[in-house]
Amino acid sequence: EKDSPTFRKSFGYLRKAPETSSYRNYYLYYGAQAFFHASPAEWTKWNRKNIAKLKQNQNEDGSWSGQFGTTFATSASLLSLALNYRFLPIYER
Repeated sequence: EKDSPTFRKSFGYLRKAPETSSYRNYYLYYGAQAFFHASPAEWTKWNRKNIAKLKQNQNEDGSWSGQFGTTFATSASLLSLALNYRFLPIYER
């Protein structure tokens, strides 16, 4: 329930989550879905920042680096961008 205190508190935390988190790639994947389903306006703001940050941090070969290696970092980064295309049922509103 988006009106519940638990949801509001959890979503408030995501809005303030530091971008330098130790688990940034997990945040990209799960955060993208949370913002997408929670609020179209919040999703749009988050998505714009995500795209800019990913462009800035992309390696020359097209991959991304992260704490758990380039394979996981690249996968999580691409999945955070995949919401823009709505390919999977989980990405539908």
